[in-house]
Amino acid sequence: MDRADFLRVQARFVPADDLPALSERQRASDERLTPSATRSTPPAARAPSQLDEFLMPSEAHFRVADMAALGWNEREVFGQIEMTAKPPPTAD
Repeated sequence: MDRADFLRVQARFVPADDLPALSERQRASDERLTPSATRSTPPAARAPSQLDEFLMPSEAHFRVADMAALGWNEREVFGQIEMTAKPPPTAD
């Protein structure tokens, strides 16, 4: 997926109203994904799917190079993110 495709998908996104709605969307997505994943490789050769990926604002520095290689940046992809928690104090 290139940047233009990503932005088109992002523009169509509508957040779920509540947790049950989000859960149903995830179940439907998983059901669409599972058949194609199981057809593509034998079960013994396939690693488990990574379905619990979280992008934390405080860890942006870990993905800067990868996003730059795709021509993306944090502000364009995620918008302005405000940190509400203060970073831990540093030892002097």
